[in-house]
Amino acid sequence: MEQKVNLTNSKEKVVDCLCIGTSIIVSLEAIHQKKLGKEVLMVDSSDSFGGAWKTIEIDGIKDVENAIHYFTPDEKGINYLKKDLKWPIENSKRKYQYFRVYKNFYIRFLYDALSARLIRDTFFSEETKNIKDVIKSLFKSINRIIREPRKSSYYTAEGATGIIHFLKSLLKNYQVEIELNSKINELYFDLHNKVVHCTFDTKKILCKSLILGHGARLPKISTTNGDIVLEEKFHPRPAYHLIVEDNIVTDSHEVIFTNDSLIKYVHDVTRFSSIKDNPEDKRKVFVFALHGWSTSLKVFEL
Repeated sequence: MEQKVNLTNSKEKVVDCLCIGTSIIVSLEAIHQKKLGKEVLMVDSSDSFGGAWKTIEIDGIKDVENAIHYFTPDEKGINYLKKDLKWPIENSKRKYQYFRVYKNFYIRFLYDALSARLIRDTFFSEETKNIKDVIKSLFKSINRIIREPRKSSYYTAEGATGIIHFLKSLLKNYQVEIELNSKINELYFDLHNKVVHCTFDTKKILCKSLILGHGARLPKISTTNGDIVLEEKFHPRPAYHLIVEDNIVTDSHEVIFTNDSLIKYVHDVTRFSSIKDNPEDKRKVFVFALHGWSTSLKVFEL
């Protein structure tokens, strides 16, 4: 049986679980904690919900994906999204791998084609430096193709807009409290009582469990054993949007530039935006992602 904590500050709001951020992963964790019967509070320094997945508006076009989004082909995870969350998950359509073979000349293959895997692993591996390496990589690649199943790419048919709408509805159904425009000023870890004292502007909160999503910005952390200075590491993930207007019909939604030194992905995200059902609007919205990726979820249990 848990011991009750004697609060030193009667103005503190007490919760079992405090979630910093409103990203997809943090939201799902908040719902999970709520299902366990815990009192959950979500706070976000932004004035809108969604974290890194929230959409943006560009040139009057709403619901634009703000970055390259897709789900890794983990069978357990995809089944959870499909069967438990009932999301409209589908195999990525019109996704290709492009290989540059000479200057600006490229050849392309479907993303999940075995031939694409064979070419990538044989000729564009970091281990491939000479003809001897190519021969070795060829046999290794054939062996992997035989042993490993075809790898697919998945995403939701409704894009980030559908995901955020679903999560907001689910959080509301589970009565998870959300506070936006809430920036952390102070954090104090009481290691004796195993609780965390948090200050958001003028609000004070005491929690037993603190969950942080990728992108959470924390001040210096004080504890009963002294201060903790966090070393923040940045993993560059440069990306930019491009809007074009033409009458060209493209057959690609997602493109991977396998051996390009600058561009990693290009996604046509027009199909998720507010102009998707307007045939009179000839604009297209593209997201270019350059090299460099990072994601994480940190959970502090006291």
